[in-house]
Amino acid sequence: MLVAIWMALEDEQQREFMHGIYQKHARLMLYTANQILRDPAAAEDVLQDSVVRLMDKIELLQKMDGCTLTAYVVSTIRNMALNRRRAQQRQRYRDAGLEQEALLNVPDGGPTVEEGLLLREQKAALAKIWPRLTEDERHLLEAKYILQQEDKDIAGELGIKPASVRMGLTRARRHALKLMQKEGAADEK
Repeated sequence: MLVAIWMALEDEQQREFMHGIYQKHARLMLYTANQILRDPAAAEDVLQDSVVRLMDKIELLQKMDGCTLTAYVVSTIRNMALNRRRAQQRQRYRDAGLEQEALLNVPDGGPTVEEGLLLREQKAALAKIWPRLTEDERHLLEAKYILQQEDKDIAGELGIKPASVRMGLTRARRHALKLMQKEGAADEK
């Protein structure tokens, strides 16, 4: 691919100059791009794009000494890699926004906007009363609903029977609900 790019240069001396830059700096350029992108295929693409960009500046490059030339080459690939990473991030954000929108428009199974708001309010209310629950209640609720552990796993961890876990969860939920209702009544006053 790069040979084809160099053939775009009409002057043989310029082709040799660009080939020399590539041979001397390719590993450093690839390393720099990969450090930023963490994707070897994308780093290779950025390397090729950078060589094209450098070819546009060949007359300037020919006037530079060794250290300045190396710094310019590294700066070029670094900027190209950062631009690529920003573009990828913007695309992920756009994709995530589309996924979010798709979830909101799902007729069956997905939460409606009202359900989402209600869930957010319930989470806020739970966060308010969380410190007032006993340590055992918090542990059970966290293991079951946050860590998504099975009753038998929780029972094994606590050295109790799974039926005891279910009973403890029922009591913890009731206590939490009671505290949330009291908190809600206090907020309304």
